[in-house]
Amino acid sequence: MAESGTALTKVDASQWRTACEREPVIRALAAEPRLGRKAIAVASSTLGLSRSRIYELLARYRGNPVTSSLVDQHDGFPKGRSRLPSEIDRLIDAEIAKFYLNRQSRPSPSWFGRYAIRALSRTFNLRLGKRFYLGSMPGSGNT
Repeated sequence: MAESGTALTKVDASQWRTACEREPVIRALAAEPRLGRKAIAVASSTLGLSRSRIYELLARYRGNPVTSSLVDQHDGFPKGRSRLPSEIDRLIDAEIAKFYLNRQSRPSPSWFGRYAIRALSRTFNLRLGKRFYLGSMPGSGNT
């Protein structure tokens, strides 16, 4: 499910304040027809950022010249979101509940992994070879 809200509604006040402080310095650099090392060094010392970070912010600002482009972005996969399709997540959760939340049986993690792969292959009618790749599962978008 796509996250709702715009970039501005997800930014806290301190991040927005930082972006607003950066904007005049980066805007001045973006207006320069040719950048020299001295201008980058001055911007770097003014903002307390490395030269490479100044170039990164400058490139983002030139691509989209608004203050919100200077808000720090978090790269990578969002925390708390699953990389698996929801039907596979449900099946894995059911198998975990079946084995690990039961006092009588506590299989080893390697046994459970083999068992879960067999359960997935039965559920989705897959013939699995030596290498099993979840990206080929139905619903993963990589079929």
